[in-house]
Amino acid sequence: MPESHTPSRTHALPDVRVVKVAHLPPGSTFGPWRATQSVLVWIIDGGCEAWVDDTHFDAIPGTIVLIPPEAMVRFNWHATRTTVHGHAHFAFDVPADWPVPDRWPVVMHASEETDLLWVLPQYALEAERMPEPTRSFLLPATIEVILRSLLAGKTHIANRPTGALPQAVRSAIEKMQQIVEDQQWSQETTFVDAMARHVHLTRGSLFRLFRKHLDATPMQCLRSLRLDRAASQLTLTDLSVKQIANGMGFESPFHFSRRFREQYDISPTEYRRRTRQGEHLPGNSLRVWLHRAVQRTPGPAE
Repeated sequence: MPESHTPSRTHALPDVRVVKVAHLPPGSTFGPWRATQSVLVWIIDGGCEAWVDDTHFDAIPGTIVLIPPEAMVRFNWHATRTTVHGHAHFAFDVPADWPVPDRWPVVMHASEETDLLWVLPQYALEAERMPEPTRSFLLPATIEVILRSLLAGKTHIANRPTGALPQAVRSAIEKMQQIVEDQQWSQETTFVDAMARHVHLTRGSLFRLFRKHLDATPMQCLRSLRLDRAASQLTLTDLSVKQIANGMGFESPFHFSRRFREQYDISPTEYRRRTRQGEHLPGNSLRVWLHRAVQRTPGPAE
C-alpha cells in the first residue's frame, strides 16, 4: 500500500460470523475448498503446507493467512504433530479507497515478541467469548485492525526499553528504534552527534552512559537493532538476503552476513531455515543486553 494511502474511516465494520480454534490430527488434510467469504487463519502450534489459489507456502506457528472470497484453498496439516489454528470468517464491504481483495497479501509470518499479528488474533478469540454487546463492540474492530495492519505492512511492535536504565539511555534507544522503523540511516559521526543532542548530553557523556549500563556504544546498539529487524524479516518475509541488507543500511550482503553471524552465531540463510522450522534463536541482541542491565541494577535494599 502506498505510504500516502489512508483507508476510509466512514464505513461498516466487518461482519464477523465465526471465530474458533481447531485441533487437526497429524497427517490430516483439508480441501480443496472454495471460500464463500473472507477468512483469517493463524497457526498457533504445529503447521501445514498450504495453497491459496496459486500461492503455495509452508505455515508455521505465527503464520497469518488471509483468504479472500472465492479463493480455492487446500491445507496438508503437519505429518507428526497436532496442528492448532484459529480462524475467523467474516463478510466485509471493502471501502472504495482500500486495495481490492485480489491485491491483499495472502500470507505473513508474525513473531511472538515483536509483531502485532501475534497478539491481535488471540485477542479476537477472547472477544468472541465475551457477552453481547461487548462482543459486537470489540470483535469487528479487532478484525479490521488486523486487516489494516496487514494491508499497510506495519505490524512491528517496538521493543520498549526497561525502566531500570537512565532516562537518557531509554530516550536514545527509543529514538534508535524509530530510526530502524523508518530506515533512516546516516554516517556514524552524524548519528552519534544527533543522539547526544536528542538526549541533551555531550557526545562523551552519552558514550559513558551506554558503556556503564549496556557495556556497548550507541552505534553498537543501533547495529543490534538493525540486525534484530533483519532477523525478523528473514523469518517473516521472503525478501532476499541482499534486499534485507540494503534495507537495513549495510554496505554489502557480505558485511551484513558477517555482522549477523557475530550476533546470532549462524548465517542469515541458516537463521531463516531454522526459525521457520520453529526454533527460537535470540542471539546476543540488544534485548539480551537490556536483560543483563536489569540483572546488574542493584535493588533498593542493596
